[in-house]
Amino acid sequence: MATTPTAGTAGMLVDSLQDSIGFRELGALLKERDLPTAKSWEILQTRLSEDGKFQSEVEPVLRALAAEIVVAGNKAVTLFELDEEETVTLSTEFRAVHPDAQTKFAKSFPLRLGPTDIAGAGHTHELVHRIDRSNGDISFVLCAKRTEEERETYERSEVTEAVQAAFEGFQKFIALRTRPYQVFDVVTLRPRLRRLEVLIDKPSRILAPETVESRTLELLMRLSASVPGLIPLHEANSPINLFPCIAGLYGNGKEGRVTFLQFRSSTKSTKREAMTARDDLRTESFHAAGIAAIGTISPFHIKVEWDKIFGASGPAAVEVKAHIRSLSELGGLVREARITEARDDSAIQAVVNKLISYSSG
Repeated sequence: MATTPTAGTAGMLVDSLQDSIGFRELGALLKERDLPTAKSWEILQTRLSEDGKFQSEVEPVLRALAAEIVVAGNKAVTLFELDEEETVTLSTEFRAVHPDAQTKFAKSFPLRLGPTDIAGAGHTHELVHRIDRSNGDISFVLCAKRTEEERETYERSEVTEAVQAAFEGFQKFIALRTRPYQVFDVVTLRPRLRRLEVLIDKPSRILAPETVESRTLELLMRLSASVPGLIPLHEANSPINLFPCIAGLYGNGKEGRVTFLQFRSSTKSTKREAMTARDDLRTESFHAAGIAAIGTISPFHIKVEWDKIFGASGPAAVEVKAHIRSLSELGGLVREARITEARDDSAIQAVVNKLISYSSG
């Protein structure tokens, strides 16, 4: 759940990071760099505001992280394979597009807007930032307002007598509050790999009727006004199928740690298993014994975590999910994967490279 932004520069920095990275993970990152940390987000903000030495050592690292994590963090990724002609066209058109630096989103980037500004922002995406990398990759960051719901449940004894009288016979009450938050969606072109990646921010917060797929198409349509080469991709709506990645990731015992798995056994039963410790489900004794007893399984939902993923400086995790009926259909279809814990674009690319390698089955 997003927090309400705090006043002041340090407050806005801390709030923006808190919306994208866990405090324990942030502490580990600072420890890697032999930097001091704090015991909570509140204490971190206080030290940034009041401790000059702490501020001079830590704030530059936090600001660099804030700039990197907007293109990573918690994203749903949809991948499009490009042919040579599409790659050349999109490369030319991407290089010709520049964001409007005068918008509120752009002025606050990479930090999120304060409560007043985000309340007045629109739901239509604005092109806020462009990143040109030395290898030729180009990322567009697009921001918009979205709304999330917060629910609280109250027992009958916790509400006023007037409410009890008005709802005679009701034992529990659910209070629903909506509030706006900012999304940092990303479209990345990787010409050397002939690939387009659409990254949807904070997918678990999306409220129906919007979906990851609908927002992906919205982004492609929004950019196609300046990048007409995206129109065929939008119209075809045919991303790379990630369904084979589920079995591929599970089957490679050297590929990270499996921390969650849903599968159908050869006896036609459906199982759901998860690890509470930082261990690999593949080698967990109960799971391993079960596989040895029944033989092969058909996984349809997996989460894999890496403490340090090849090609990146830190951790990452990916979750790929299909409906169980995909196991009975000819060629199940999975349009997206969920990437978490990624600190920067290198981690995103490392995870996506693995997805691509397993996508052909």
